[in-house]
Amino acid sequence: MTRRRMGSLEEFASLIEEKMGRTLEGIERTLAEIMKRGLTVEEVRRHMDGLEEAFSMLSQRWVLQIMVLLLLSGPMRFSEIRRALGISSRTLSEKLGRLREAGMVEREVEPGPPVSTRYRLSGDGREIALLTLPLLYRLGRRGATGGKG
Repeated sequence: MTRRRMGSLEEFASLIEEKMGRTLEGIERTLAEIMKRGLTVEEVRRHMDGLEEAFSMLSQRWVLQIMVLLLLSGPMRFSEIRRALGISSRTLSEKLGRLREAGMVEREVEPGPPVSTRYRLSGDGREIALLTLPLLYRLGRRGATGGKG
């Protein structure tokens, strides 16, 4: 099976915009249904408080870059990630450790010689990385259009 090559960046952007539009409409319909069922503002606030730790981790510098790189590239060695992002070894080690603790990234040790270690997204990490792409894309478009994206 061969993939059809996108003709241009504009075609790619148009396809993303179309898919995002349908996704946003679906989210709005779902929220409207939930609110009709009597969800209170206090219940929403309590739920959002429970998400604070996840928001804190995902908003740290390098975390989303690491996750998106692993999403797009697949399993990578530590040195490959470091070179691709231009991140220090110490910072990368810290971020990968936190992502592993949160269950977003898995470490695979391949027996040698030489022994090789690769990092890949877990199932949850893959889903979260996929869900962040539309947000990052939209924020990038807003920045490129002076906030009118």
